[in-house]
Amino acid sequence: MQSRSEFLAAKSGWSAFTTILPLSEKPVQAPNTSDFKVAKPHPYIEMIDSGNVLYFCGTVRVEASKGRYIDLFILKRVDETLRSQLSFNNKIRRFRLSCGKGLKIQAT
Repeated sequence: MQSRSEFLAAKSGWSAFTTILPLSEKPVQAPNTSDFKVAKPHPYIEMIDSGNVLYFCGTVRVEASKGRYIDLFILKRVDETLRSQLSFNNKIRRFRLSCGKGLKIQAT
């Protein structure tokens, strides 16, 4: 079973251009692009909370001339399907997501 990414977000480093494109036909709410920032000088994956929804976020900065760049974010929502795929890992026996006062993740 495959669990695909839902969104591609792009943010310009030299203009106000920001966009988020759906990559699937699932009817899910788009995350807030202000929640995504590049924090490292190399591509990386992190988990982020956007609107009390947890995402895996692949992040890369594509640089151009004169200090220009575009930040790209590939987003995969952590849903029941993905959680069941992760549960085979001995380090991750169970995810507990609680969207009460912020998002809490526990691996037990």
